[in-house]
Amino acid sequence: MLYSPSTNLFYNDSVGLDVTDLSYLTDTTEIPSDAFLVYNWDARQAIYLTPSEYSYSFNPPLTMGGFGVLSITPKNPSYFLSIMQANQCAIIEANYQIAKTKPVTYTSVGGITQTYPASDIAANYLQATLIGSSGQLSSDFFWQAEDKTPVPFTLTDVQNLAKLVYDQGLAAFAKAQLLKNQVSEVNNTGTVQEIINAVQSIAW
Repeated sequence: MLYSPSTNLFYNDSVGLDVTDLSYLTDTTEIPSDAFLVYNWDARQAIYLTPSEYSYSFNPPLTMGGFGVLSITPKNPSYFLSIMQANQCAIIEANYQIAKTKPVTYTSVGGITQTYPASDIAANYLQATLIGSSGQLSSDFFWQAEDKTPVPFTLTDVQNLAKLVYDQGLAAFAKAQLLKNQVSEVNNTGTVQEIINAVQSIAW
């Protein structure tokens, strides 16, 4: 049996199970990529999770009807918590990558307001321009906006846009680090749902 943090559902990873009720399991073909093993059917033992209020019966065949996700208590709370923390930090990191490269809006010295790319490549180009220009740009110099429109730029414009992109990335980084630190400080050792709630409440 597998458990997915992203869906908060259990999934069947085997066939021919001697179980009388599998209604709580989702179709095998829909198993999310973040699902991990929580019960070893062959060994007849929980690896990570143990029901807190339901009993197993090995003879007759194992019965798991009414198996409640919300009331399960992790057999190893610290390990389960670490999985949830890693998963949430990965989500925060993905949001950070999006936030730091979000296009920025800038009004040039010439009074033209446009949206400009703020990707890592764009940031590198801005830095290279500042270094390579040696403090001087040609009168026909332009910077390409997000919609590919060429906008006349001065050296001041390049400096201002570079700072805008840098500040956005720095703010996003600071936020990501703060959230990751908060996730790492979660020490909830209650039920599965309580642990999930505590970790996932810290979001972008």
